[in-house]
Amino acid sequence: MSVQSSQSWKYYHFVIYTISGYSTRELEESKTFFYEQFPQVKFPKTTNRDIQTKLIDLLRGSDQTMSNKARKCLDCYIGNQLVKSSETWAKRFGKEYDFTAIDLLFLVIKPEPSRIPHSSNSNQADESIKTKILLTFDVAKKTTLSGWTDINFKGYAPVKKFLLKLGFKYETDWYLLVKTSPNYLKNILIIADRTDTEINQAVALHNSFLIFYKETLKARPLRCSKPFHCPSDELLDKIFRQLEPNWITNFQNVKPELQKLAASIRKNKEHKRNSHRQPMNEKKLILSYNSDLQDILDNFKQPLMDSLVKGVKEKIEYSLEYKHKRNQNPEQWFEAIKLFYCEGMTQAEIASKMRFTDQPGLSRLLDLRKFREDIARKSMAYFRESVLELTSRGSAQFSALDSRLENSLPCNQVENISYFRGIMDEIMREDEIASKRCGQNRNMKSLLAQAIRDWIKTMGN
Repeated sequence: MSVQSSQSWKYYHFVIYTISGYSTRELEESKTFFYEQFPQVKFPKTTNRDIQTKLIDLLRGSDQTMSNKARKCLDCYIGNQLVKSSETWAKRFGKEYDFTAIDLLFLVIKPEPSRIPHSSNSNQADESIKTKILLTFDVAKKTTLSGWTDINFKGYAPVKKFLLKLGFKYETDWYLLVKTSPNYLKNILIIADRTDTEINQAVALHNSFLIFYKETLKARPLRCSKPFHCPSDELLDKIFRQLEPNWITNFQNVKPELQKLAASIRKNKEHKRNSHRQPMNEKKLILSYNSDLQDILDNFKQPLMDSLVKGVKEKIEYSLEYKHKRNQNPEQWFEAIKLFYCEGMTQAEIASKMRFTDQPGLSRLLDLRKFREDIARKSMAYFRESVLELTSRGSAQFSALDSRLENSLPCNQVENISYFRGIMDEIMREDEIASKRCGQNRNMKSLLAQAIRDWIKTMGN
């Protein structure tokens, strides 16, 4: 990108944090030095890369005077880029997590001593991040100084620590896509109420991305500062060529579509993270489903139980495979699940039988909250599919459920995913209550426990 004279000020305007926000001060010496070195800056062919390459060469050269002047220009440019990064993050996430660009700037920009007397820590932070950026910036690579500054800003420890306190953890789109399995993505899109065509296209795109992107990850060095990098045009073109030609018009549209999938994954993660501190309106919504569960059992018990068994099967098989790959003793976990759900033993009894030193150790092994949550998500997708199939056939069974939907939901369409989510939440709540009443070799009386026992019986046959 060419540097116009209207943008060259970034190399000689120094950014300072103040109580009211931030200010910039023009450094005459740096301005004079900049135009001495780059008198051609007004011409369109001069790029930021050209300027930054020469300034880095001067910075790392043997002439100490020239090195100090080049460092000042680079400090100015990095400071202005840190302002831009802070404002970008505040715009994207500030409203939801209650922070502003000024909060982030205080962590990375040097305060003005006359305004903020106790500023030694921030001063050191400012020098620390700028020094790190300049020491690690490689002009031979395609990354620009602005891009490298943004990468270091996102990974800067004080910024990450500050955001973690607010419950925010930044993960790149590409990291989310790599760490999400196709089946999990499919469930997310089902919950988001996407059409079957949209889901199939999204899963095909995700599969193609995983195939080619993981190949590039294997080729990267082990200690890479940015392992989950933005895919290149060449990689996007490979993905595009493997897809149906009528869906995405050209390879340049592949990246935005992948970013939309990552946004759906991020939204789902945030929903799960916030589910423990549910707002009142959501609690009221779920409570309204208590009376609906009996209607479901009266009209759709068999499809519901079949869906729960499928969800149990998928969750247990996945967990066994996951724990086996990581040497996390899958047999011990499965044995504890069977004792809990099939033998009616309490966690204290299981801990004693399996020689755990304490009951919390067993609780961590079982992780029942996540166990129920995963089964609910998987089962909900199967149950919704069954109900929609019955609906399409014009089944008489659907009439009772349809009237409940009309009376209890703002939308009278059976496709409303919240209804099915509420039913599954109620089933898991029932299981949690039943688990506190089991013991003395009494089987748990819950739909989930029955589904687990049914599936284990099929394994024995």
